[in-house]
Amino acid sequence: MKRVFLFPSLVGALICCTFAINLTANSKQAGSPDLSNSEDSTKNDLTQDAPLIVHEWGTFTSFSGSDGIHLSFRPLVENDLPKFVSTIRPSWSRLLSKQSIRAIQRMETPITYFYTDVERDVEVQVEFPQGLLTEYFPPVRQFHPEMPYISPTPFGQGLDPKIPLENGKLDWGKIHLIPAQSLRPAVKDEELSRRIGHGVEKMLMEPEQKYPHYFAARNTDSAIVQFRTGEAPNSIDYFEKFLFYRGVGNFQLPVTAEALADGTFTLKNSGDEDLRSVFLVEVKNQSVRFRKFDRVEAQSHTTLTHSADWSDIQPLVTEMVSALVQEGLYEKEAESMVECWKSSWFGEEGTRILYMVPTHITETLLPLQVTPKPDEVVRVLVGRMEIMPQETEQRVLDLVTKSAQARTHAAQNKTEFKSPALDSLVEMGRLAEPALIRISALAKDPLIQSEVAQLIRELRTPSDQQITDVENPWQNISDLAGIDAWTGN
Repeated sequence: MKRVFLFPSLVGALICCTFAINLTANSKQAGSPDLSNSEDSTKNDLTQDAPLIVHEWGTFTSFSGSDGIHLSFRPLVENDLPKFVSTIRPSWSRLLSKQSIRAIQRMETPITYFYTDVERDVEVQVEFPQGLLTEYFPPVRQFHPEMPYISPTPFGQGLDPKIPLENGKLDWGKIHLIPAQSLRPAVKDEELSRRIGHGVEKMLMEPEQKYPHYFAARNTDSAIVQFRTGEAPNSIDYFEKFLFYRGVGNFQLPVTAEALADGTFTLKNSGDEDLRSVFLVEVKNQSVRFRKFDRVEAQSHTTLTHSADWSDIQPLVTEMVSALVQEGLYEKEAESMVECWKSSWFGEEGTRILYMVPTHITETLLPLQVTPKPDEVVRVLVGRMEIMPQETEQRVLDLVTKSAQARTHAAQNKTEFKSPALDSLVEMGRLAEPALIRISALAKDPLIQSEVAQLIRELRTPSDQQITDVENPWQNISDLAGIDAWTGN
């Protein structure tokens, strides 16, 4: 993103002065914050008295057919993260990025914010006992498990594609927190001071790019996170407004939904805690309809019915932001989360259920440790269940059947062929592949299964196909889809 500053001479000078004053005030070396343990007693006293608040949001995404059984899937999507985001194997990042692994649950964009009135150091680590943490930023000092290599491939060394999705852990160790307001210069015009401080923030961090699932998360009042690697004068500093991580896992949440023939859904909560703010959402032809259910009690089931009212996404955006604030997020955090995910939640065609994951489940699945202990911790994860109603299954089956027939006809007549199903499948977004896999499992027809395999190949980007070939050249649809692995056959 191009950054534009008005009055460059004045603003530039103030920015430089602000940067120098605030980042050298507590430093032993000019231009570098002191991240050592030898802080003066006055600063220690201030830090001990100042509150530390930690807020976090994120999502778990699952996919199921009309029967409600969660299926292992891999979104059909190009990389949706900026290049500076780290992976657990940077030398072969796309092979073991989250998007290249099939799993039952996809943990997406947990964003961890910190709020403090004074500069301070904290230590942070997060665990994922039933999953693998695949991407993160800033870099970490340690990650688990170690990733074993397999034999060299034509593209370089690859990674074992059979790595267990369990015992994930990221340890950032010590990070430094810088209150955003400390970057503002002491000028009389408060608005100008705020704008300059915001300009300094943007100078410190990586430039923004067109990745909606990442950069919108910066639009909060949280402290700046500084992570330093190495020792001066060869140290490298990374700055961001949060800690970011995501991953995949093969575990079951205690929430399932079955799509019935009459267009309704049976939602079952087999957990020990109530579900709050449950949204039934359908997106079709660039319009959305939704209905909110305030609560689904523990150990119960309820019937969900669609609203009859279609609209643009704004009413749903407003309701979702309100629900997130009720869970404890600040308004700017809630707005940032919805901004990050609205193109996916409210833009991709399909039917989905969104709900607030009970805090106890979040703490069990993702133990987060911050030292010293924060005065307040709020963690809000949204469960997202993608569901294929029976009518959608039939529609996709019809698309695949017609495509198979047209492909056969083109082959017989030796004419060029483009599947008539591709445009409709593209509209399904990143869930096109799991939808096709579901149809292949339902059809049990070799012709349909072969067509599904071909359509997936045609929908994938060239880089996706390269990764697939490196992992394991697919021999048939069962290999391609991993059908046997998640249907029990």
